Amino acid sequence: MKIGIYFTTSKLQGGVHQYSLAILEAIDKIKGNDYVIFDITGDTPRKYHSQDNFKIIPLNTSTKNIIFRIKNVTSNLVSRALLGLFSNLYKTKWQWIINLPYKTAHASKISIIDNENLDIVIYPTSSNLSFLTKTKSIVAIHDLAHKTHPDFKEVSANGKWEAREYSYSKIAKKTKKILVSSNLNRQDVIKYYQAKPEQVVILPYLPPSYLSLNIPKITQKKILEKYKINKPFVYYPAKFWPHKNHLNLIKAIHKLRKDNFNIQLILTGSKNAEYSTYPKVVKYIDKHNLSKQIKYLGYVDAKEISALYKQAEALVMPTFFGTTNIPTLEAWKMETPIITSNIRGCRDQLGDAGLLVNPRMVDSIAEKIKEVVGNAKLKKDLAHKGKKRLAHWTENDFSQTIKNMITEIIK
Repeated sequence: MKIGIYFTTSKLQGGVHQYSLAILEAIDKIKGNDYVIFDITGDTPRKYHSQDNFKIIPLNTSTKNIIFRIKNVTSNLVSRALLGLFSNLYKTKWQWIINLPYKTAHASKISIIDNENLDIVIYPTSSNLSFLTKTKSIVAIHDLAHKTHPDFKEVSANGKWEAREYSYSKIAKKTKKILVSSNLNRQDVIKYYQAKPEQVVILPYLPPSYLSLNIPKITQKKILEKYKINKPFVYYPAKFWPHKNHLNLIKAIHKLRKDNFNIQLILTGSKNAEYSTYPKVVKYIDKHNLSKQIKYLGYVDAKEISALYKQAEALVMPTFFGTTNIPTLEAWKMETPIITSNIRGCRDQLGDAGLLVNPRMVDSIAEKIKEVVGNAKLKKDLAHKGKKRLAHWTENDFSQTIKNMITEIIK
């Protein structure tokens, strides 16, 4: 078989990037196939560039094909412009008009994909190319937050709600299989887009392979010294989207200080998010003189992430979105206690292997931080339960699900 992978994520994209990497690693274990990676960001791991059964086709602005670079920039500009039209056209009888400019804007990519004569293309993140091309497709839909949380602008404003509806409804009609991370996601895709039950495949996330539980203690110590991190501390790796709820977590740290309970909060992840809350966070930290307690490290490498998890009292993730969050898996792998939101999806993923809070209530977040810090028995119990939940879904399960799905489609 000849299988394509449309690789669109960068190292800065966190969860979806790790999911894309997991799919690459899974198909690499399926022998006897040839693979074509359509590399959009240039962040495809180097090892695939030298493997005989992998072909890399760069579809980003770094490609040496000048004509394609010009067309790629043009298509990106057209796509952004189309977002403005969605709000006006999507709910009218004229929505079919949207197809034409999209096809025109992405004509080069459509041609490149279809000309490879692939048996199927896997899209680890949802893409309109999955229904604009002729090639059979498998497409991941990671969340339906625009349906469940339309009040958050990062998933609904400026035509995003309509663009998602357009994309997901078309995907449900055309793609052979839709990948979702949980049974709740599966239920939602079937409910909202009338997908056939047999069409929607649950492929849960895996914890990133780059995390090392056995990172040497001396390395951990040096990393904490490098960033001037004092113990005890809690950790939150997340981009500064509004739904990540950084501000309430920072307010909880502030409340604990008022109660004479001092603990550091370490933040990592990109501050360059749409509707980023980073400016508000900095303003609050400065106003309340919290700079010694709250440290933002920006992008950190794999060793540093491993060390932060190993040394943290807990992962604290008061997000407003479920249904599956990769930091939960990361923390379980690193035997780090978890405090997360008592909301649909998060509580289903967590089970009994963590503590739940009301993400809208600062007191609730502060209370659970105080409960876990220094409580060796509780931390050991949560780590044990996390390992048990993680064992329910393995790399072999992930690979076998993909293999079975591909075989079913191309038989």
